[in-house]
Amino acid sequence: MRSFLLTAFLLLLSVIRAQQDVQPTAEQIQAFRRNQYEIDKNHGGIGLQAATPKLGPGVQSRYPWYGVNILSDILEIKLLFGEVDKFRPKDPADIAYYTPTVVTDRSFMFSAGVNVPLNILNFGAQHTYNKVLRGHPTARGSFGWYRLGSGNSLQKSDIYFMDLGLGYRLRLPYASLEFNLDSYFGITSQAIPEYYRGIGIVPSLTLRFDALKGLLNPSMVSVAASQVTATNIRTETRRTGTTYNSNGSRTEYYTTTTTADIHVSNFNMGVQDIGPYAGIGPKVSFMSPRKKAFTNPGYLVGVVAEGRGGPLDLGITLEGGRVGLGSAIEGKPDNTYRKKLDRAKSVPVGSTGMVNLYTNVGIDVSQVFLIPFGIAMDKGEATSFLSATAGFNFGMHYAFNAQYDPGVTETYTGTPSHPEEVAEKFKNPTDVGFGYLGGFYFSVQVGAMAFKVTNYRYYNAPFASTSMMSIAYRFPIRR
Repeated sequence: MRSFLLTAFLLLLSVIRAQQDVQPTAEQIQAFRRNQYEIDKNHGGIGLQAATPKLGPGVQSRYPWYGVNILSDILEIKLLFGEVDKFRPKDPADIAYYTPTVVTDRSFMFSAGVNVPLNILNFGAQHTYNKVLRGHPTARGSFGWYRLGSGNSLQKSDIYFMDLGLGYRLRLPYASLEFNLDSYFGITSQAIPEYYRGIGIVPSLTLRFDALKGLLNPSMVSVAASQVTATNIRTETRRTGTTYNSNGSRTEYYTTTTTADIHVSNFNMGVQDIGPYAGIGPKVSFMSPRKKAFTNPGYLVGVVAEGRGGPLDLGITLEGGRVGLGSAIEGKPDNTYRKKLDRAKSVPVGSTGMVNLYTNVGIDVSQVFLIPFGIAMDKGEATSFLSATAGFNFGMHYAFNAQYDPGVTETYTGTPSHPEEVAEKFKNPTDVGFGYLGGFYFSVQVGAMAFKVTNYRYYNAPFASTSMMSIAYRFPIRR
């Protein structure tokens, strides 16, 4: 018995020593690094981004711009909102310009490009979708557009730009934090050099929620596609007729004909198919900051259960919060029927509590974005990891505790020709309650994450009808 125990002890000791002596080879280390770099390139998600654009000596951001950041592999889309002060510079030669004039503009920025991880200066590792501590630098490049204001010629202006930048991304379970420093090169639609620079620096910070690609584990499938190209385009204009008028003048008619050689080529495209799945999780909705001029800010928080399978997108949402009331309701010329918010007004009247319960039904419309390139694609039954969907909402709402803002006394503009024929809810923003909810939506979905723009039509609270943006995290419950 003693000899058996001694033998077993010596065997165990030899195994432990052998394990301690095993060291990874250089080839194994390189293979591990390559594997981690491939995982870095497969990161994706949707989150919130804050940035401070430096647009020129005559333009100053009132506060950091906030918005949505969408990343799928290396494709990145950004939509940011902010307010800027534009200063008319002093000119001692002109008394009208001696005192600087400040104009505040509600503005936005949209860009699309690439965000590529770099295989240097990295640390940590990702072992599973929820066991990750990994940091690595990134390189970015995109094309974009700033819209500053929407009023008169002093206020409204556009900047079209290309930007290049570097950043560093820290990935954690279910989320990532990324700091970037971008340099942009742009041109403006207005010749006001004292307002804008052709180049600038934009620091930004992004909190992005992981799309759980490691859990969904998409497979690359091949789908049929075709591309239409036109060559040898020819345009010909010829006179097709002449008529003579009684006063001696004549009118000539011309027809312009365009011809081209049309070529159709068929090929296959790759789609990352995650298969039919359903998920449930939190959803946060917020109003576009550009609507502050005529509608008070609104926020809704709730839960969404949503599923996709092939081209179909189905879901149900329960959410609640406060929604801003618009300043007036438009109607027919005789004011007998009022139903639409008048965005030309700039006096918000208040807000109301709101609870929504509705379902959404939509389809995948990703193929529409390939039409400008002459490409038609048939995804068939594939449920793509990155997709765009659109559809309609149907449900119920309960509005309560509607309140005026202090100092607002006029609830609508104009007097109906037949007041007895106009429902009270079209005249009084505080007349709210239970009612039907309708509308439509557009959504960009990256795995378990979704960014959605939703139009709400509140049939028993028309002053609250609006459009809102939202971010939802749908943890898979069935695949």
